[in-house]
Amino acid sequence: MSDLQQAHQWCAQARQYLKSAKAMKGSKALVMKAVDLYQQVLEAHGQELSEPYFGLGYIALAGGRPDLAVRFLQNGLRLSPDHARMRHLLGRARLAAEKFNARQEALAASAGAESAKPAETHAGPPPNELISDLGPEQNADKISSGPEVEMLQRALQKFGHALMVTGVYDRPTYAAVRSLQSLHKIPVTGLVDAATREQINPMVKVVLSEQDSQEKLKDILMNFAQVRGQNVSLFAQEMLLELLELLLQVVQDFPSETEDALPGPRAPELWPREYLSSRLGNMGQMGIVSKGLEVQRVQQILHQLGYPVKINGQFDLQTFSELNRFQLDQGLTVTGIVEGPTRERLNALLEGIFQEEATQEAIFEEVARFQAELQLQHWPTIEKRRALLSEVVITLIKEGRLPELDPEIAPYFQLQSELGPANRPGKVSQGREVRLLQQVLRKLNFDKVSINGTYDSETYNAVRAFQMSKKLPMTGLVDARSREELNALILMVLGRREPDDDH
Repeated sequence: MSDLQQAHQWCAQARQYLKSAKAMKGSKALVMKAVDLYQQVLEAHGQELSEPYFGLGYIALAGGRPDLAVRFLQNGLRLSPDHARMRHLLGRARLAAEKFNARQEALAASAGAESAKPAETHAGPPPNELISDLGPEQNADKISSGPEVEMLQRALQKFGHALMVTGVYDRPTYAAVRSLQSLHKIPVTGLVDAATREQINPMVKVVLSEQDSQEKLKDILMNFAQVRGQNVSLFAQEMLLELLELLLQVVQDFPSETEDALPGPRAPELWPREYLSSRLGNMGQMGIVSKGLEVQRVQQILHQLGYPVKINGQFDLQTFSELNRFQLDQGLTVTGIVEGPTRERLNALLEGIFQEEATQEAIFEEVARFQAELQLQHWPTIEKRRALLSEVVITLIKEGRLPELDPEIAPYFQLQSELGPANRPGKVSQGREVRLLQQVLRKLNFDKVSINGTYDSETYNAVRAFQMSKKLPMTGLVDARSREELNALILMVLGRREPDDDH
């Protein structure tokens, strides 16, 4: 019997325990047996099967813990978005959670500030570091769910542990804490105490800084889209989050070869943002400006529109010829001189360039702030990659697709690892590469695949279908041969604008 078949059998047994418990008017022993079975399935197959999340959500709701029920059911729906019963149960759990929270607030208010503290620790806004003793629910003196547990799980992910962020101190979290404690030679308990917090809190700082900076960068780019009057496609929104996470990860990297650090971040080299005001044209004509910043701006506009001009600040014969073509294409009087209506049209186009440059500066300033907050050094190679990735995110917003990538950053858009579900030893089952795989599968019309960074059953099935289309062994795992086929497609597929993109 395979591991997956065993997991389905355990789920069936858990359902039977719950059915019997209901017949016996809530036998706690049978319910706990069901919980134990579901937890075992989650530990081995929590990234493939949604049933244990549904079962645990049902138990939590019936047991008066709608907050936990909501967390379990939300995670289950990420794996099975079309699960109607789970969606219905989540609606009930949310209503119950609202009432539960209202009761908690009322109790806290009536009991006074001192008695309200435990509820604040459990359900309040996340602190900026771990401050509490954390552990599984059976440890009565430990906090077992809530914002701190979620923060712990995100930090453990950054340490390289494959687990889902549920906000519940589950078995994978317990195992990851034990592993970290063993690595740092502190008592291996699986519980988060003062010594463990001391090891984890520096990573918590990184996690929170990344989240804060990613939100600010997203706001900058969505504002850029709004100013341009563009709708951002679902693909572009999902890819944007992916690129921003990559950008913030890249600036934390070290170069592969030895190089001297720069004294500070390398700012983008941009010209003053000034509109055209002079008459521009060939040298030798009275009252005509034929070189300088304004000529550079005209050449920049023509170049962006696809006219073959060199941006050299000299109003040469090529610039004259292409300006004539521009005037003809725009229905303007063909004079080869920038004045009147031609200048007005060029200034309108210049507005878009100014918006783009302001966005470049805003991205640079936010990433520089992030680097300063984490006291990161500025390596020439890393600064080059930062600048290139910043250009990529702007192009993504403008065009709804990835541009042709510079060889310096192209490897970030290739699969490097053996990928597969969590129950397959030696396979990467979560993270950036899995999301990249899912992006490509979605672009290849495997519409059931969710971009969640978890190698779930839909991803597994889509990989099998892809392998079948390429006449590869249908393993559902991304091995060397499947990776080679996928890597050959990634840049082409992600660089393709979909017909229904609103750009």
